[in-house]
Amino acid sequence: MTKEEALSELAEVVRDCGLVDPGHAVVVMVSGGPDSSCAAAGLARALGPANVHALHVNYGLREAADADVGICRRLCAALRIDLHVERASVGDDGNVQAEARRLRYDAAERLRARTDSRWIATGHTRTDAAETVLYRLATSPGSRALLGLPPRNGRVVRPLLALERERTRELAVAAGLPFADDESNDDPGFARNRIRSRVLPELRELSPAAERNIYETRTELAEEAELLERVVLEALQDAGATMLA
Repeated sequence: MTKEEALSELAEVVRDCGLVDPGHAVVVMVSGGPDSSCAAAGLARALGPANVHALHVNYGLREAADADVGICRRLCAALRIDLHVERASVGDDGNVQAEARRLRYDAAERLRARTDSRWIATGHTRTDAAETVLYRLATSPGSRALLGLPPRNGRVVRPLLALERERTRELAVAAGLPFADDESNDDPGFARNRIRSRVLPELRELSPAAERNIYETRTELAEEAELLERVVLEALQDAGATMLA
């Protein structure tokens, strides 16, 4: 695959997702990893570089934190998009991942408002969605717990959910996008990493389509929940109208 073919595929994925509007600006969160690099590249090609504002949040928690900033600078220079870097401090007395996530999205919302962007885009893939479903299936009862990582949640959009993580890596390499792997993804102390390294590989042994099947099941549950909510709301409105008649 050539560089042009890889970039064209990423742009096509962004266009086909139906989550972003041509002519409107978007903030894309970049970490220095292959997934977010692909999201930035696809958005830049689909919407035009002037409509894409990249955000990198440096928590200073990893030895490679400053190197990640350098990767993001090279990526955005190659894509001709603006890069905004913020430094944030995360305390070590609670859930570090949750706090980092909150700070990241808060920073993205500030940048979205400042740049008059319509959306905040992430590099989440279908693999991320499958991992989320498996984690919540194990830790939270009920179908609602399985509906994490929707394609759109308020201002946040996830245009790469049609791709699995392995494919984004292939496209990042083919497109020559700067990226590096986060060594913390190999830390078995995080439940998500154990799902990534132990559970999903076993499921892929059962079926190469495991991630796709999990994600499509999550999509069906979301559609059913939306339909049920609409039916209940209409029934309540009809009942209220009948009582007032």
